[in-house]
Amino acid sequence: MLERRSPLHQGMALHVSDASTAGLRVLAVLHSASGAVAEQAVLWSLCAQLQRLGQKVLVLDGSQTESFHAPGLAQLLVQHAWQAQVGLRASVGDAQSVASLPARMGLKQLKASADEMGLDMLTALQAYVRGYTTVIIYASSETLTPLLQGQGLQPLLVVPPDSEHLLESYR
Repeated sequence: MLERRSPLHQGMALHVSDASTAGLRVLAVLHSASGAVAEQAVLWSLCAQLQRLGQKVLVLDGSQTESFHAPGLAQLLVQHAWQAQVGLRASVGDAQSVASLPARMGLKQLKASADEMGLDMLTALQAYVRGYTTVIIYASSETLTPLLQGQGLQPLLVVPPDSEHLLESYR
């Protein structure tokens, strides 16, 4: 019998990929105080689009500091990775929401934690955020530079249309 196959197209990888075995996708979005409004508009639109594609999205927000009342990545890194996976899992009900964790201090600790475990930064991060298919790191250039060094990731830089921000983006 002849099998009928649909023609290949550019989006075929999205249809046949299995998110549970694809590994962790990490995106970086550069945060700057002057462009925060435009950046967050792009960030949340990006999250919404990734959700429509079936991704479970976690935002590590380096613009927000962890605290006792708003725990985040720093508190998660204090746990052993095997303990953390129980507490930070995306469930079936989370398909319609984006998890966001304050991460200003935790992102700075992540590199040291990875070195301590003898892993690269992305592998160490994956041990703590199991159950999510995409992690978006939203942080300043001072925070992102040591994290992304040698990882092959380039941050998304959102530039508002005015000339002042355009010139500032080249610095």
